[in-house]
Amino acid sequence: MPAPSGQVIAKIQNVGIDKNISHTFSLSRSTPVKILGVGENCSGNGSAWCDYGWIEDSSGKIVWQMQNQPSFHAGGAAKNQKVNQEVILPEGKYTLHYKSDSGHAYNHWDSLPPDDFFWGIILFKNIQ
Repeated sequence: MPAPSGQVIAKIQNVGIDKNISHTFSLSRSTPVKILGVGENCSGNGSAWCDYGWIEDSSGKIVWQMQNQPSFHAGGAAKNQKVNQEVILPEGKYTLHYKSDSGHAYNHWDSLPPDDFFWGIILFKNIQ
């Protein structure tokens, strides 16, 4: 996955098996954000991910999620999928989440790993 340009806002990476990790962050103004996520798509159609990320606002409402987003092969096994999206997040407090299951995950691959071995989600302040 090519290295994006921009300042890292939040990241969760190298996620192993059976993890549920979160990281809080705040935006002082409405901000264009580039989201890069790599995980395991269990369904093949984008609706059921085994390892995936999402963003919640301060009320706990999901404002973005990897599920049902356009995804692309991330290298290795076909189930390794990446999402590369740009969104605008309003000013506020957020929580970035990433959840993995008991199978295929960072350093516990049950089939070929993705290119670059990145497994997780990163938010960048998008430079336009």
